[in-house]
Parts: sequence; C-alpha cells; structure tokens
Amino acid sequence: MRLGGFSCSDGLLAATVGAVSSMLIYYSQEVRAYIMLTFLGVLSVAFLLRCLKSSTFINNLIYAIIVFCFLYTHRYGYLLIAEYIVCPHHVGDILFLVEN
Repeated sequence: MRLGGFSCSDGLLAATVGAVSSMLIYYSQEVRAYIMLTFLGVLSVAFLLRCLKSSTFINNLIYAIIVFCFLYTHRYGYLLIAEYIVCPHHVGDILFLVEN
C-alpha cells in the first residue's frame, strides 16, 4: 500500500505532525460547525414535514429539540427558522411534493 515509497515511520511522523498542527486543528473545528448546521437543517425540515403530516406530542418534541440544537449550533440557523415563519407556503409546497 505504500504507493509513494514512504516507510511506515514516515507515515507515523506525518500523522503526528498533522495531529498536533494548530492550523489543522483550528480549521477542522471551524468546518465541523457548518457540517452540523447542514445536518440539523435537513433534519429540522424533515421533522417539520413529519409534524405537518401527523402532529403528535412526540413529533413536536423531537422537532423542538432539533430546532433548539440547530439554533445553538450556529447563528445562521435563525435564517432557516425565519424562512419557516415568513414563507410558510414553501413548506406547504414541499409537503405537496412529498405526498405526490
């Protein structure tokens, strides 16, 4: 598997340098928030549609927890929640597409 011709000790040295590099650690933590924001955004839309189809206490509770985590993760989360409030017809269009 050593396609580059490097030895095992060279690989361990590169992994060690990468693991303690302050620049790599900083940028990996910055990207992680955006990945979590995307995941929770998609999950909140999915549970919003689920709540619109059948509004039970459990569905609403799970949706509220997801939205809380979504807003706690990043301040851009407020934009999607504002879109839910300002343009509710978009959510209805998505629900129509899902049902058909």
